[in-house]
Amino acid sequence: MQSGKKKGSAFERRICRLLSKWWSGGKSRDIFWRIGSSGSVSSRAGSKQMAGDIVQVDMNYLEFPFLVECKHVKSYDLYNLFEKERKANQIMLWIEQCERDAKRANKIPMLVMKRNYFDALVMIEKANSSYIKQNDFYKYLLTEINKRCVMQYFGKKTYYMMKLKDMLNIESQGSEKYIEEQARDNIKRSRKIENTILEKIKNEFTND
Repeated sequence: MQSGKKKGSAFERRICRLLSKWWSGGKSRDIFWRIGSSGSVSSRAGSKQMAGDIVQVDMNYLEFPFLVECKHVKSYDLYNLFEKERKANQIMLWIEQCERDAKRANKIPMLVMKRNYFDALVMIEKANSSYIKQNDFYKYLLTEINKRCVMQYFGKKTYYMMKLKDMLNIESQGSEKYIEEQARDNIKRSRKIENTILEKIKNEFTND
């Protein structure tokens, strides 16, 4: 039987691989790595501020907007989310830890949690507009998360909750499908701009 520490480390490594494959569209398995690990892989992050359980070590891809905390435990109860007694609300304590680290790193809190024999769940804070405005893909990603979440938890802040595997089914910024969709959207925007310019020129000649 694995100790709690070994189980947690193995879970973090697994999440690193899953997120890496997702964020790269299947092109890489080592975009992310455990902060607590040692060796050449984690050292590639250089002087980047360390926070959370996982750090992006390959910056050739779009910056990951989330601060990830991973928790793999024997058991937890989702009903604990509604406990008023702070000490009894284990999940809320995890969320608060994630929020503190996310604030320090200026990222969106993401809690990935798993209990034995059950699928991993992910809780993501409903981001404010400043994150969404940074990049079109962030807006797309958070819109898709909102569509697929199975519940929204209203504590001090609003959190989306869904199965991790459902989040990983959202097209990532590195996937061919997303790239093709973006290319089509760019073409549509370009044509709209061209038509607007042509219409303006036409009106100027007509007025003359």
